[in-house]
Amino acid sequence: MRYQEIIKTKQRAIRLLWTLSILILGLVLSGWLSPAGAQVLLCGDSDHPLSPDPDGIYRLRGHLTCSGNTILEIKGDSAANTEFDLRGFIATGGSDNYGIRIRNEADNVTIVGGTFKKCETALRVQANGCEIEHFKAINSSGRAIRIDGDGNSIVKSLCLIAGGECFELEGRGTTAESCTAIKSGEQGFNIKGPGDVYKCYGYGNGGEGIQISTSDVTIYRCIFVNNTKHGIEIEEGIRNFIKHNIVFSNGDGESTRDLTDRNDNCGGNEEANIWKRNKFRTSNIDCIE
Repeated sequence: MRYQEIIKTKQRAIRLLWTLSILILGLVLSGWLSPAGAQVLLCGDSDHPLSPDPDGIYRLRGHLTCSGNTILEIKGDSAANTEFDLRGFIATGGSDNYGIRIRNEADNVTIVGGTFKKCETALRVQANGCEIEHFKAINSSGRAIRIDGDGNSIVKSLCLIAGGECFELEGRGTTAESCTAIKSGEQGFNIKGPGDVYKCYGYGNGGEGIQISTSDVTIYRCIFVNNTKHGIEIEEGIRNFIKHNIVFSNGDGESTRDLTDRNDNCGGNEEANIWKRNKFRTSNIDCIE
């Protein structure tokens, strides 16, 4: 009698496991539950997510063309702390899509290399603590590179031709180093959150070379030349530190200049911005140096 009860119990357990397996498979296929690695999508293809190599690094295998969907989408907690080596390949998008989008939960992602052409936005970083290196945005129809999250860095990266800004840096604690903005329709660099810009270059942009609309930003050893409006403009904000920059041939020399500070407090107190040892020709207030 006891033996028959054991057999029945095992049969019930097997039926329960089978039912659960069918349920989980249905959730996966319907998109409600993603298998491991399914948080990294190429061209919106959730059926064939990008998988990492044995060393844990995600690598592209060739050039891509993708319109209508984000070319490389990185999202979810499971995509945090991952590394992507794009290996210099070229990805071509459409005028209404993202090149790379790192969503909020995917913190501490590293992107190395890659050229993204003809996207609306070549790169958008909504997560925190990400590192972008040697990235190129070419012929973007909108804002080429947007960094909204906090504590991110972008290094040795290029924006060449954009309909909007080349670099829009909005998060707190973002660093841009050795980056280049050429021929954007608006600002080369639009700084909306506290952070640092080092050794960057802005040439021939339709707006300012760099515009600051926040406080506690450092601009150091940058070059801004031949931009339609101001070379460096502090639109609003205090405690910004502008030092050792080379800025010339920007604006018309009258309404737009090499250096412009809308906060005309020259008292050197905590409500002022600090301008030191810059090389320039025109400015809007005498305390700029």
